Amino acid sequence: MNQNHEYFKKEIMMQGSSTGIVESEFLEFKSINQKRIAETAIEYIVGFLNSSTNLGSDLYATICFGVSDKGVIDGVEIKPQEKDEIHRKIYERLRKIHPEVPTSIVSEEIKFREVLDGSKEIIQGSYVIVIQLYIQSHDRKFPYKTTKNGSIYQRQGTSNPKLNNSKVIQKEINNRTRSEVSIKLRQIHLEIQDQIKKTGKPDIGKVRQQLFLGQSLKDTDAIHSAYENMTKFYPKDTRILEDYLKVQEKLQNYDLALEICQELANKQDNSKFRENFDLRKAEILKKLKRYPDAQTEYENVLKNNPDDYVTVTKLAIILRELKHYDESISLLQGALQINPKYRTASYELRKTYREMFSL
Repeated sequence: MNQNHEYFKKEIMMQGSSTGIVESEFLEFKSINQKRIAETAIEYIVGFLNSSTNLGSDLYATICFGVSDKGVIDGVEIKPQEKDEIHRKIYERLRKIHPEVPTSIVSEEIKFREVLDGSKEIIQGSYVIVIQLYIQSHDRKFPYKTTKNGSIYQRQGTSNPKLNNSKVIQKEINNRTRSEVSIKLRQIHLEIQDQIKKTGKPDIGKVRQQLFLGQSLKDTDAIHSAYENMTKFYPKDTRILEDYLKVQEKLQNYDLALEICQELANKQDNSKFRENFDLRKAEILKKLKRYPDAQTEYENVLKNNPDDYVTVTKLAIILRELKHYDESISLLQGALQINPKYRTASYELRKTYREMFSL
């Protein structure tokens, strides 16, 4: 725990004295009327729950009522019977936070520290209220609200703003997700290194996780590391290349995807499997706008299966891109003869006619 938080374990404090401590992202001072203590406490607790500082780690934080922003002891005037009421209201509101959090995040009982005057006499009814929080890493989700339909606060440095903008909230959710994935990726990397040391090779499932998590973060180092581990320890497993192909297509690295696709096609003994990769090559070539090459790939596939009306339609689309409208229309009509209910061919035929007559 931060040593600044230890200061507030003192049983008695001197009014007007300086704590010598400044507010921080983990420490909040508040001079406030006792009527708003419970409400304000929950706003700050929610703020600390939503803090993005040191994600993946436990968080210690302290809220002090009766201390000025400059760290000077003021005290809060509270009648003796009001202490129990403040305590009860804070815990009642704590149980209404959404999603639910354990009340144990308030790591100790709420403390009411007595305050001395200049003569070192206890000021009756004056207290510094100390709320210490211990938020475990698994409880640091986002967004927490004061109630199910309540407000979202977030600790940002020494401020605790209310988040109203949906775009800001969504951006924070996205950042949290990315951070969580990044933490998971680092954990998997360490597990893979440990497995290599202990058994001589990593678990293929872990390596695939590394690959796809790297994809989600667009982390080229993680992707390359996963690919290197796959090809080094599992050189005959073509599923690994297929995973790598999916990743490169998702990342729109189409030139590299084309090379991988060609390698996979060359490794296939089964003509049907090879044909599947030829079709994927054609799709990648289309995305690269290499239409003549895509045309060649589709035509090669159709030599073995001329009644494949789906591939016939795809070839017709390529021919339309090349402004070969008559050939495109002829192929689409042929696809509809094979399967009159194939809606894609009907749609593409209408589109081709419109494009041709708009010239």
